[in-house]
Amino acid sequence: MPNTFAIRSTVLLALTAAAALFAPRAFAATETVLYAFQGGTDGASPYAAPTVDVRGNLYGTTLFGGAYGYGTVYELAHSKSGWSEKTLYSFTNGADGSWAYGGVILDSDGNIYGGTRSGGGPNGCGVVYELSPGRHGQWTQKVLYTFPDHEGCEGGPMGALTLDSKGNLYGGAVGNSPCGGFYYYGVVFELRRTKGGWKEQDLHDFCGHDGDGPDYGQLVFDPLGNLYGTSGFGGGDGRGVVFEMSPGAHHQWTFTPIHSFTQDEGGIPEGGLTLDTAGHFHSVESGGGPDGLGSAFELAPTGPGQWTDSTVHVFNGSPDGVNPFQNPAFDANGNLFGTTYNGGDIDSCYDDCGVIYELTPREGGGWSESVVYDFASQADGADGYAPIAGLVFDGKGHFFGTTVKGGAVTGLRACDCGVVYEFTP
Repeated sequence: MPNTFAIRSTVLLALTAAAALFAPRAFAATETVLYAFQGGTDGASPYAAPTVDVRGNLYGTTLFGGAYGYGTVYELAHSKSGWSEKTLYSFTNGADGSWAYGGVILDSDGNIYGGTRSGGGPNGCGVVYELSPGRHGQWTQKVLYTFPDHEGCEGGPMGALTLDSKGNLYGGAVGNSPCGGFYYYGVVFELRRTKGGWKEQDLHDFCGHDGDGPDYGQLVFDPLGNLYGTSGFGGGDGRGVVFEMSPGAHHQWTFTPIHSFTQDEGGIPEGGLTLDTAGHFHSVESGGGPDGLGSAFELAPTGPGQWTDSTVHVFNGSPDGVNPFQNPAFDANGNLFGTTYNGGDIDSCYDDCGVIYELTPREGGGWSESVVYDFASQADGADGYAPIAGLVFDGKGHFFGTTVKGGAVTGLRACDCGVVYEFTP
């Protein structure tokens, strides 16, 4: 089982490889690899789920690889003949940034927005960037904001950004708060469009007791324009918080922690929130449960400023997985689907393969959990394994996701570099 704190504090994540031939397990659901990264100019180790555009094409990032070794932005174009991969941009670790943990978002004009944890300045504190399509399939990268330098920063966004109806961008940075002295906590920030360009504003600076900065999770709006997110650490017991940002006059926002996780709960909610039609939030704790193997939770509003937290499922390793990092996604029928980074029921997997799980609402209340796919079910892990990313639903019955390991593990260009996959329940 990986050390969750090491994932937060280091750039290189130590991953144990899965063993060789695994016995396949039968599921009604299907997982199909759309692209296996080769570790060259196409990139390696995608940490985030891809984004689906209106034509069904996929866009995402890799943490490593590319022309300079500092990660890429890629496109997977869909046609009748299948899927084709194209590297849209390779990060140089210069002013343009490096190490894109988070995914990307698209605006109505087809521009791509994202952030990097490092690069952008002498101390590598990360950037927010835009990629704009041009003629002949060429893309132009523009840095919209560079996070302030301080020694050993590496403090840019680790999650995808959020776009509002006016074209403004919102996100969380993991190490740029001025509150921390020798330790830099994170911030929630806004990049607002102005006539002179983009203006950055810190909406909240974390100081530890109120959280430690958003991690892999994307901020989410409710119908009233409030922003919600998670901090994987900090709070009363240092196990993370769920917070609300409420807009006010003159671009001022009010920060309210709505739940602080306890040692008994386990906590470490690194992956953001999923909002349902009833106004409830759903997500996971990578360190939840009595054994710290992870849990799924639901936050329900019970009155003005009042929320009730309930545990939906506690993961136990085998067969249902270990360490869920990202929030689950709804299908069209109100079922939740998500991934765990570890665990599963594959022999000789050394606890490092992961699963896709389904949470189904029970009549009368509560949820039932079932494993619908074990990663590394194919020989040599060709179907991928170790999914840090969650899933994204296309509205047509298909989910898409990524794994940081597996894929092209045999042949002339063997590379244990991860895959982009399609999952159909």
